[in-house]
Amino acid sequence: MPEYSILIPSKDRHDLLTACLESILDYVAGDDYEVILIETGGIATLSIEQEALVRDITLPGGTFAQAVNAGARTATGHALVLLNDDCLLGNNILESFDKAGSDTSIVGARLLYPDGLVQHAGIGFDIDGGPYNL
Repeated sequence: MPEYSILIPSKDRHDLLTACLESILDYVAGDDYEVILIETGGIATLSIEQEALVRDITLPGGTFAQAVNAGARTATGHALVLLNDDCLLGNNILESFDKAGSDTSIVGARLLYPDGLVQHAGIGFDIDGGPYNL
């Protein structure tokens, strides 16, 4: 059983999906993960390496939430990684999630634009428990 199930909802942006899958091949080490691609639009043409990497679910016309739920139902990993098809993973990203600790229920990644500018740095919680963007 893999430690991580990486769920990637995708709809008709095969260029983004290809880059996303290549980043997984390049930066995620080991075999302690599975990749579940949930396609809600047209079917993507993947390379042989990418096809070997993913388990493909077709959900024509499905919403993002439906796609995530469909992927989660088939996932076998201990932890779910929700990954948009326009994201590229960096080096040892799953190891960074491990460092958050086993008592953590949710971990968010810092998102960077291609030029290095921060797009999203996470969510904090105020003294009353309300969320805010960092």
